[in-house]
Amino acid sequence: MKLNVNLLAIAGIGVGIISILSDWLVVVSLSGNIGFNAIDLFNMPIKDDFTTATLLFFSGTALALITPMSGILQLTGVALFFSAAEAMPAPGVLDWAGIGPYIGIISAIILFASVVKPIGIRYDEKHPKLVGRILTFSKIERQA
Repeated sequence: MKLNVNLLAIAGIGVGIISILSDWLVVVSLSGNIGFNAIDLFNMPIKDDFTTATLLFFSGTALALITPMSGILQLTGVALFFSAAEAMPAPGVLDWAGIGPYIGIISAIILFASVVKPIGIRYDEKHPKLVGRILTFSKIERQA
């Protein structure tokens, strides 16, 4: 029995964690600049869309331990974040997206790339089977 490990998907998870810890929203006011990472936005009672967006992104990053196809959840979370940030009324305050959601898009791209061309431990075959592509960790039984 072999255990295939999709290291490209693991890298996508790492980039997703970096995205979560980076600033997603930057607010500029007369008192100074304030950055909010995804965890801050999740706990912020301002808007439910931010909570939903970050929850989708968190879920996509965590589920990438099972399948890199969870990049779809990450992209959905980032798209919802941009939609919520655009609709957020901020009179007298300038706000813009930080680097976090853009890093999140890169994480999703890496996860999708790991489905197309998985790179990792025990991926010696030129064309891995479907199970090896859609799972981050997969067991392959050796034929006798």
